[in-house]
Amino acid sequence: SLAGLSVGNHLRIKARPGLGNSALAIELERRSTSPDSRLILEGPVQAVSATTSLTILGLTVNTSTVSDNEFKNLDDTPMGRTAFYAAAGVGTLVKARADLSGGTPVWNQMELED
Repeated sequence: SLAGLSVGNHLRIKARPGLGNSALAIELERRSTSPDSRLILEGPVQAVSATTSLTILGLTVNTSTVSDNEFKNLDDTPMGRTAFYAAAGVGTLVKARADLSGGTPVWNQMELED
């Protein structure tokens, strides 16, 4: 139950796109009671802004902190920023990885998914 959760728990939340710019949680799992600074966001692209950001499940992912070799193709090989953004149109499934720094995600890897 939600009453068993505490600040700092490491959670896995599965969601699907909701109305407008929202996400609807469909499954919540406590992975551990230890804090974890990793963040993984996977979902369909809702909007693309040049080669600097994507919107996934209503969250804007600023990719300016992602190095060129950390944009990955379907086979997990580097494809570069330009090729990634050419392939990542609205509706494309992507996975974004970040480390939390003071509660703010610092995105460090983007992957195309199928």
